[in-house]
Order: sequence, then structure tokens, then C-alpha cells
Amino acid sequence: MLSVEGERLYRCEVRRLLTPEENAGARRTVFNAFYTSPTVVSAIYRALKRLGVPEDATVLEPGCGPGGFLRLAPEAMRFIGVELDSLSGRIARALHPRHDIRIEDFRDTRLLEAVDAVVGNPPFADLRREHAGERFSLHDYFLAKSLDALRPGGILALVTTHHTLDKRNARVRDYLAGKADFLGAIRLPSDAFARQGTRVVADIAICVPVVRREARAQGRTFRAHLAHLVIHGTLHAQGYDHQRPGQARAMETREVELLARLRIPSPYDDRR
Repeated sequence: MLSVEGERLYRCEVRRLLTPEENAGARRTVFNAFYTSPTVVSAIYRALKRLGVPEDATVLEPGCGPGGFLRLAPEAMRFIGVELDSLSGRIARALHPRHDIRIEDFRDTRLLEAVDAVVGNPPFADLRREHAGERFSLHDYFLAKSLDALRPGGILALVTTHHTLDKRNARVRDYLAGKADFLGAIRLPSDAFARQGTRVVADIAICVPVVRREARAQGRTFRAHLAHLVIHGTLHAQGYDHQRPGQARAMETREVELLARLRIPSPYDDRR
């Protein structure tokens, strides 16, 4: 914790290093610039792979910040990152020079072609924006405009607060449902973003046609396969992983325990 004098010196140094415009931007975003846990980001990329998004996909990230999602993306993916804050956008450009990082308001973003997927953690603010003849809150605007950037069969995988699914006004849910198949959602624990400086209940959404196709291919029921995917994703969000044999055994054991409570057989029996 900084002393009063230390904080004064810190503020003076920030003002010295930043232009007046950059300082104003930093002050504007300091209360809502929370970045996503690497555990959550990695789980989203694993979900995209399971849903058939190729590793060389073209991906849109609206509100990309300095590049948290970019840093963990598969090497071959090509990103279009959009960031309003000049300082964060320039950091993203410096760290990820081969990607198309645009320092602009997402409202002004124009794409020459549809994208294969959209990922990210859209910003919040007490603003309303128009899109396709509707007025949305800023967060819902990002969801609606991002969805319209997808090619047919593309996947939208955005972190959002629980209000998207829980609020009484169903306008954004109706808009999304009219243009896409809802694949599902995982509600993250309230401390999933604690290390990033905020406590918020958040959701990760998943997609039904692909889950049905995978279930048929694996000879499993839709209910059993969907339950496994939800449990698998939730365990990733809680810090479980399967990069090493010991991790994989621990995660699979926990999955089997939870599935058994639902009277669903182990998805790993055919390997034993």
C-alpha cells in the first residue's frame, strides 16, 4: 500500500509519462478496465476447439485491452482487435504486431469479411448505443454487433455478467436468439475475477447443434454429453487443468464423481 507521499509521487510520474489525452483516457477506464483471468481465457479457447473453430481462424475481439486473449491464443489464429483506449491499444500493437489492432470506438469498426469467432470480455459503462434499429446498453451493444460480424456457423464466446441472462428486459436475448443458436452457458463463481480486482458473477455461453452432433458421433445421449461439457468447463474455470498426466487424472476423477451424482456414466470408461 502506498503512503500519501508515495501516491503523490506516483501520480506525478504518471502525468509526466503520459500526454494529457492519455492521462484522461487512463482516468476514464481505471474503474472498469478489469482483465480476464488466464484460466477463463484458456477454457474459452479449449471450448472453441471442441466446437470446431479451426486454429487458423479469423477472430474478432472487441475491447481487446493490451492483449490478454491475444497472448493465450493458438499461434495460427488471426485477430482483429478493437480497443478505444489509446495506451492499451498501443501496448497490444507492440506485443502482437502481426495482428490487426485498431485503436477506435467499436461503433466505428467496419469489417471487410465475416469472422469465424468472437471472443473477449466486453466493457461496461452507463451508455446506450443504437444497432440495427435497437437501442442497447453498451455491454449488450457489444454482444449484438459482435454477433452480426460472424459468418454462418461462427461461434460467439464472450464473458458477460449474469444480467445478460437474468434481467427482466429480454431485448438483447430476443435479438441474439433471433440470429443464433444458443449453445449454453456456464456461470462462473463470484471470485473468478478476484485477482483482476473485481468480484462479479459472470457467465460463459456454449452452442446446442454442435453438442448434439458431438453426442451422436460419440454414441452418447445429448443430456450426458452436455452435462460433461458444462462440468468440464466449470472445473477449468475453478483452476483444474489436464496439461500434465497428474492434472488430467485429478480432473477426470472429479468429473466422474460429479457426473455420477447425476446418474450419468463416466465418459472415460471406453479408455479403461
